[in-house]
Amino acid sequence: MVCSFDPKSPRISAPDIHEWIFEQLHVLENVVIMVQIDGMHRQVYIKFTDFQYLQDLLHSTTGQSEYKHNNGEISQVKIEMAGMGMRHVRLANLPPETPDEALSFTFSQYGEIKEMQQEVWSKAYRYKVFSGVRIMVITLMKHIPSHIMIAGHRGLVSYEGQPTTCYGCGETGHFNQVCPKRQRVGVETTKEPTVSWADIAVSGNRRPKSDGAVKEKEADQQSSQTGYANEHHAEDDEAMQEDNTNSTGVASEQSKEPKRGAVGGSNIWNNVKAPCVDGRPGIEDSMDCRKKRY
Repeated sequence: MVCSFDPKSPRISAPDIHEWIFEQLHVLENVVIMVQIDGMHRQVYIKFTDFQYLQDLLHSTTGQSEYKHNNGEISQVKIEMAGMGMRHVRLANLPPETPDEALSFTFSQYGEIKEMQQEVWSKAYRYKVFSGVRIMVITLMKHIPSHIMIAGHRGLVSYEGQPTTCYGCGETGHFNQVCPKRQRVGVETTKEPTVSWADIAVSGNRRPKSDGAVKEKEADQQSSQTGYANEHHAEDDEAMQEDNTNSTGVASEQSKEPKRGAVGGSNIWNNVKAPCVDGRPGIEDSMDCRKKRY
């Protein structure tokens, strides 16, 4: 908080200022962190431990007080929040029909409105009429968001020293793109289980329904193909078992006779050099020979 004394008033000593803060403003000692005196500009800065206590003090004093000098002279003292003070606030993007009473009601919570007028186009333009922008002189008690709702319309507020304001939540210190309260509606973040086609081929199960209608259709096709392949594999297994049974019976009957393609009663399936049935001598039994024999 800053207390601005009349520059034309007599100088005040530091002890008298301390007593004035205690007796005139009724400030308690345990809520004060710092008292700084700027004698050249006739200002006194007071820093408090509690921001709410500061706001209550500004409200109770209505932003002004007085000081009685030793000679009996009384000078006025202006009290305001340090770092804010009086600001020229520019309000745009509102319909021209918006009444001034609605603006006064909305901005009274941020400070005291000293003046309100409409901005006019400069002489550089052809039409020297109102531009639709309102200019207000406000003694700020707290910062105003850059976007504010007035009579159902969103107004754009700007002034010197205004902090960054979020378009979404209206709080200061961040933009809407990185707002912590910003959430995407209807977006699920749960991770679906990974299912490979090899697992589907083994288990015969379909892919999860959450993959969509297209993937579900593919799963149905894969499942039907898997069932078709399993049936054929089963038929092939039965056929192989019958072939093994027949070959076993034939082998037992022909075991007494020399094998076809053998020389001197030796078996051609042994890795022995023997003439092939195509008449080429000295060629070992190979797959080419087998294909030509059978």
